[in-house]
Amino acid sequence: MLPLAVMVGEGEYPASLARLFRENLGDQCQTVAYPNTGEAAAAFGCVAGADTACSTEPVALLVVVVGDDTLPADELIRPLSGCEAFRETRIVVLSTSLSIKGVDWLVDTGNLDWVGFTEDLRIEAFLHSMRAQIKLFHEHQKIGATPEVSSLFDQPFTDSEIIQKILRRIELSLGAQPRITLPAGVRLTTKGAWVEEVTIILEGSVALIHESPGGDIVMHEESTGRIIGLLAVSEGRQALLNAVTTSPVTGVRLTVEQLNSSIEGHPDIVLLVATLFIRSLDRRLRRAEELHIENAELSEQVETERSQLATALTNLEEARTELSAQERLVSLGTLAAGIAHELNNPMAAIQRISEHLGDDVLGLVETAPNKKWSDLAGRALRSGVEAPSLSTRAERQLRRDLTKVTGDPAVAQQLALAGIRDLDLAKRLTSRSNLSLDGARQAASIGTGLRNLRSASTRITQLVSSLRSYARPDGDTVTGIDLHESIDDAVRLLPHKLDGIQLIRKYSDLPPLEGHPGQLAQVWTNILTNAAEAIVEAADQKPGVITIRTSEPTPGWLRVEITDNGPGIPDSILPRIFEPRFTTKSGQVRYGMGIGLGVTRTIVGRHHGTMRIHTGADGTTVVVDLPTKEEQ
Repeated sequence: MLPLAVMVGEGEYPASLARLFRENLGDQCQTVAYPNTGEAAAAFGCVAGADTACSTEPVALLVVVVGDDTLPADELIRPLSGCEAFRETRIVVLSTSLSIKGVDWLVDTGNLDWVGFTEDLRIEAFLHSMRAQIKLFHEHQKIGATPEVSSLFDQPFTDSEIIQKILRRIELSLGAQPRITLPAGVRLTTKGAWVEEVTIILEGSVALIHESPGGDIVMHEESTGRIIGLLAVSEGRQALLNAVTTSPVTGVRLTVEQLNSSIEGHPDIVLLVATLFIRSLDRRLRRAEELHIENAELSEQVETERSQLATALTNLEEARTELSAQERLVSLGTLAAGIAHELNNPMAAIQRISEHLGDDVLGLVETAPNKKWSDLAGRALRSGVEAPSLSTRAERQLRRDLTKVTGDPAVAQQLALAGIRDLDLAKRLTSRSNLSLDGARQAASIGTGLRNLRSASTRITQLVSSLRSYARPDGDTVTGIDLHESIDDAVRLLPHKLDGIQLIRKYSDLPPLEGHPGQLAQVWTNILTNAAEAIVEAADQKPGVITIRTSEPTPGWLRVEITDNGPGIPDSILPRIFEPRFTTKSGQVRYGMGIGLGVTRTIVGRHHGTMRIHTGADGTTVVVDLPTKEEQ
């Protein structure tokens, strides 16, 4: 059954086209005409709600006539695009104007197969083209078949066969030509030199090579072609590339004059040469496209590798910074160990002396021959040793009470400064006794001095003990670490940072954990220092508060939350706070020991824990979760 040719358009033109097709192409197709595509769509059931089902009878040609007064071809043809009958249809657009617009969709989808101008339509040429379109329709109908598109340059011969045909015609004009045999590595053309001869390659291969400072680049070899120098001599110009034999070559060498003379005698040489030339250009173009694709893929690969290298360099820099920080910590640990060792023995001696000195002085006072005097002096001395520190309010109340007892504000102030808190003792000292007021004040001052000496020595001993935790941050894992003691060690080392800040400890009962005490102390030191600095830098100057909470959220895990009431971390720097060398103050060490929050988080990670930060306008909370055992 013959396929259909559908003519669509206003006026008489579609009907006249239908008659033309029936008279000349009736053996190849049936022809029907419609005044518009709407009626055509309805006839083939391509309209929703149409009375007829969608036709499956194949339409070979759809000829649409458009003009300035009609809808664009895209709008006319699109309603038919979903119909099964028009799936392989060849679309022909005839225009009553030389300027055709509105075919964007047809061109973009590859469906504009032929265009023509109605006012200058050459009937024979038109009918020839329509026969070709019907043939292409049948070729597309064959599943897996490649359409056979004929061309002037189509030759049913190989390159070697065409070369032999060219050579025979040349030798008919010029006589037998000698065959030149050349080894590999011979230049047939030289870049920049004038080309006045061509070489017809009968056997062997030739490469086109580009010379560059970085070395020779082979541009073409399989796509070189069989006539070397033809492109250059055709325009009388210099060679763009070096043509070099890559294997033993047999060929015929001709001058431009000889080639022109042969062509004059046998014009069909032009067609044969052009066929070879187009084949060669086609291969070169395909090779250029392959190189372009390879170059694009290589560029993408290089960019990926460059990105990976940048990431690797960043990781390397972070590792170097961390190693530098760890080296600094090791040096600090060594220094701390030395200081702790040097201070430990003398401070222990001072503490022992302060404890025994009070007993010796009291013993000495008790040996005095005047029992009443020694009793009062001993009570004054013990009052100074045992007297607790008073707040300003409590001290004012004490002076008022002493004034009532002694009746003299000046004496009351002297007794309070001497550390006498015992009102009965004050009353006896102001009455007639063997111990003078000056003697009592001196005895109490000795007691106060002994108390201060004992307190200072205890404080220094605690600091030395806390300092020891930094001595070996990378030592062996220690079991039975008291988390609260680890935090308190850090607090004891930061009185200069925490001065004026209220520190609230909300400790829960926690089991011990495994880890490195020195490293954990560094974590708390840096977090607390950071919190203290945030409070100090707050613009509102509100009373600073740091709260430390500990808990056991799940069995086997301990949590430390350190919260400050500072201004919070700005959104602009929040994503960067864990960078190794990030600082908000140029030239100043940040985060306590200068190791940064990034390394602090790394230390937590080494303990198989996690560290996260919650921040807002009301302050910042750093949450550290640690397993009680390192293998968790």
